[in-house]
Amino acid sequence: MSAPSFVDVSRPTQVSLALALFAVGLFLAPVRVAFRVSWDRPGIAAFTVLFFLGIAFLWTYGLHRRKRWLWWFTVVSLAIGVVGIPWDIARQGTGFQLTLYYVQCAVCVPAVVLLCMAPARRWFRVSAA
Repeated sequence: MSAPSFVDVSRPTQVSLALALFAVGLFLAPVRVAFRVSWDRPGIAAFTVLFFLGIAFLWTYGLHRRKRWLWWFTVVSLAIGVVGIPWDIARQGTGFQLTLYYVQCAVCVPAVVLLCMAPARRWFRVSAA
């Protein structure tokens, strides 16, 4: 039995690129956490890093599975994050930590733009009323 013709199962290029960029940004979070946590207690530090890694994996997987509620949460949280960049920079440390923050910002800005484009909204079944 074939899928109904009104269901578009092919993922648009904009969605694939947005997911790849967003995954890079999400998976940088555990790396940044690893640099910031105190490794005096390695068990707690490792748990914290693995916790953030798990969130990154589940979030990326949920977007891959076309979860509409997660699209909304992602777009809203990324938009708030992008607006808050000027106020957040001072808390990001120096050197390599700051560089990772800039890389995260550089991939999240185009990801939110791509997720808001018409092909991505159609794929996630989000109407722009």
